[in-house]
Amino acid sequence: MRKTQHKNTGNSTSQSVFLLSDTYSSFPAMVLNWAELTEIIEIEFRIWIETKIICIQKKVKTQYKEYKEHIKMMNEIKDKMAFQIKNKINMIKLKNTLQQFHNTIPYINSRINQAKERISELADWFSRITQAEKVKKKQ
Repeated sequence: MRKTQHKNTGNSTSQSVFLLSDTYSSFPAMVLNWAELTEIIEIEFRIWIETKIICIQKKVKTQYKEYKEHIKMMNEIKDKMAFQIKNKINMIKLKNTLQQFHNTIPYINSRINQAKERISELADWFSRITQAEKVKKKQ
């Protein structure tokens, strides 16, 4: 038993004396039987349980909010990653296109040189024809 409770040995109905803590020692002692004491303890236990349940509910609510924020952050990161992957793919396509363009430059230059040679040959041919016609006219 607690030091604030004293058993009444002279009574056969098993009653106990419940004294309030030292801070309330100026108040008169309350006499409670076991049923009343059990009821008080049960009420205090219920209050304690309800307090704990409320505390757990608050924690669950807080954790759920944090979970939603984490999901939102993860979706934002996922979207950023998708955007970066898309940009990387576009950069690779651009690089390949640039490489193809770079590879075609020598071919284009070659074709230009061939065209210049052909023009030069045609100019020479035209020049020979015109000279031949001049020679024919002079004769």
